Amino acid sequence: MSNDLKCHVFICTKCSSTKERERGGELCEAQALRNSTKKKSKEIWGKSVRINKSGCLGKCDEGIACVLYPSQVWLTGLTDEGTNEVITAIEQALKA
Repeated sequence: MSNDLKCHVFICTKCSSTKERERGGELCEAQALRNSTKKKSKEIWGKSVRINKSGCLGKCDEGIACVLYPSQVWLTGLTDEGTNEVITAIEQALKA
């Protein structure tokens, strides 16, 4: 079996950023971002891109953070509406 994984994205879902603590909703913004990004990514790239939740990435003061591998691209200050920003970063990473 071959490994067709081209990009692996980790989105911090610890929900400990300042904005997350203030809102305290049932489904945190980070989890909502992960869910919507995972759905859109699967529609576009199937199994060649994987979207996973992660523990703390150490960037809580900057809002929701994610990192793409193997390109090591970081995105910070994301919100639950940041799916398109993450998708664009994946597109750029796949072209590199």
